Amino acid sequence: PTQSTWGRKRRSTIQAQFRMHMHPNVMRLLSVLLCCLLCAQQSVANEFLSREPETETIRVPKVARTRFEMTSRETKHVFVGEFYKEENQDGTWNIQLTVKFGDLCFYFDNGKMFSHECPSEQSLPPKEDDSLCYPALDVPPVLFLQSVFDRARTVLKNDFIIDADMLACPGTLYHIEYTRVPYVMCVVNHRLSHVLSEHFILKLLDDVFLDGRAPLIPPAPLFDYASIFEMCEQSSHDHPSLLLSPFDAHAMRPGEQSWYELRILSDKMVPCAFLHGVGNTDIGPPADTFPEYWGKVHEVTPQCSKRTFVRQETKMRGWDDISLQKAYCAVLLQDQPEWPSIQQYFTADSGNVTVYSALGYVPKATGKIIFAHSMGNLVLAGAIQGKVCDVDMWFEVQGPMAGSLAAKTVVEICTGKTVVEGLEREALTRFGYCIPNTHLPYPAYTTMSNEDPRLPSLDAIAHTKVSAALCGTCFSGIVPDPTNFDRVEEWLGLNLIGAYMRYKERSDGMVPWSSCSSGVNGRSFDDHYQSNFYAATVNHADGTCRSGDGWWGSSRMPCKWYASRRLPY
Repeated sequence: PTQSTWGRKRRSTIQAQFRMHMHPNVMRLLSVLLCCLLCAQQSVANEFLSREPETETIRVPKVARTRFEMTSRETKHVFVGEFYKEENQDGTWNIQLTVKFGDLCFYFDNGKMFSHECPSEQSLPPKEDDSLCYPALDVPPVLFLQSVFDRARTVLKNDFIIDADMLACPGTLYHIEYTRVPYVMCVVNHRLSHVLSEHFILKLLDDVFLDGRAPLIPPAPLFDYASIFEMCEQSSHDHPSLLLSPFDAHAMRPGEQSWYELRILSDKMVPCAFLHGVGNTDIGPPADTFPEYWGKVHEVTPQCSKRTFVRQETKMRGWDDISLQKAYCAVLLQDQPEWPSIQQYFTADSGNVTVYSALGYVPKATGKIIFAHSMGNLVLAGAIQGKVCDVDMWFEVQGPMAGSLAAKTVVEICTGKTVVEGLEREALTRFGYCIPNTHLPYPAYTTMSNEDPRLPSLDAIAHTKVSAALCGTCFSGIVPDPTNFDRVEEWLGLNLIGAYMRYKERSDGMVPWSSCSSGVNGRSFDDHYQSNFYAATVNHADGTCRSGDGWWGSSRMPCKWYASRRLPY
């Protein structure tokens, strides 16, 4: 949402605001998957997904319409809707889609999308002022859909398939790939029955024939909201996958595994440590899970022999706090052989005394996977610089290695240095950036300003230590579970900051692309989660895995990025 959108909606509660912004990822996915209902290519394979598809294609009706029902495998939420497709004389498609979730309706027309409260039989059609347009990044790129289906393959049921719903299909299974993510269609007697993914099951409520026969429902456009769609002009966005050829943009790479295949983990398992960033108030000893911050990352990291999560206060203390640096180092060093003899220097009452000043060397954590999120990267780099501890390498997640203009702006709004309406300060206070009943920011944000002269030296340390990184490119990110109020509130806060900042580059809401990527010294990023350097279409909170993975797109799966990381030695 843009800043003007936020001003226009004027919702009275956070829940009402969320309902008007919720589930753009579902819309993106549905418009893609429902095209699967109308197009597939038949092939013969002697081995599991091992041969190129044959040239004979299944004929597709030029005009088709169907109703559907989609159920989330995780939350069991149910979406219902209708889909309409017609083929132009030049072979291109016109696509319309409407989806209902509760009393909120989404409308999609080719490259534009808006949402509105579902009209009743007595109500008038949606008006421009009451409708919410979605930016181009939240609208599926339908340009490449037809070429995606040209590479559909049949899937043979065998011992490698582990999904029960696939095995229950009484007909033929077709594997297709869109945005480098696999989906499966179940086709029975030339009729498409289901579409399956790792996250949902889509069931057709009307017949759609894949051999060219007309569908049962008389084809007709679903709606005519030309004036609203005219308002929803696409904004430009340099999404990397859209700059590639159709096949390269959407096909999986060699070695990338489908969600329904049996996975055999043969890698060496090692200890893993997770260093959180700014904003935490849940203080306690290190834990083996921390779902409030890291979500279910402990369930998706089989390469970890054990997991240790730091839990320290990081609102009143910034990255330069020596006690915070010691607490982080203690978690990294506690399984090292020399720990019993040095742990006294890492206690809360050890003051500024370090191992180096006492013994003349810096203890180093080795043989461990280290994930550091946000300010956690600065805490670790500061500890290395101050000779509190050392590591051989770590994985950076959305680190503000060159600082954050958003952090600087938060400080200015909280202190009143930037002249704004009281609404902005009130919102930042509610979302946890300003200290209540004061004109002060939480101190941690003052240490992350992009004008802090100390940051370049920390960035230089990251250049030599960071071996993988995840950087976010979209402040709207993955829409959270609407029943999780804390996550909804956090999501709204990042949207507010991202819209207010109006970055001239990609950002995750808090950290711009140039700052996050600065820590890896010019490495090349890719938008697939198996890449060491991952350009993810997520916001600053999503990068921790606490929003889970998106329902479509390899660039929207941060949890799988964690699962794919290994020590480089």
